[in-house]
Amino acid sequence: MRNLYPVVLAAALMLTLSGTPASAQFAFEKNLDFRPGGQTIGGPGILLGLEGNKAVWVSVAGGGPVCATVANVGSVELQFTLFSSSSISSGPLGPGRTHTACAASVGFILVECLSTGRNQTCDALWRVDAHP
Repeated sequence: MRNLYPVVLAAALMLTLSGTPASAQFAFEKNLDFRPGGQTIGGPGILLGLEGNKAVWVSVAGGGPVCATVANVGSVELQFTLFSSSSISSGPLGPGRTHTACAASVGFILVECLSTGRNQTCDALWRVDAHP
């Protein structure tokens, strides 16, 4: 069963992204690997057609040190913020960019689309890993 996980994840990703060819094309051209690793505690996840903002990970144990990685596979800027005792933001993350940020005692992580317009998409891939 464990050996099938990458195949099932890849198939789900392809099916999910099939409605957004630009996002799928970007993800595969850039060889983005968002499969879970040994420290993964949230995701990998996909946000398609985001309007406004969305919490992608919420700690149920009071928070801990984590690193979040977000890839902007849409056509507009977005940012993500790790909310802890002092919030850490990625700043504007342009289309085609990937960023990782780490913080201690993170309670939740928010991805926010900075703007949308006609024929623009706000899409992202994300993953959260424990930070030792």
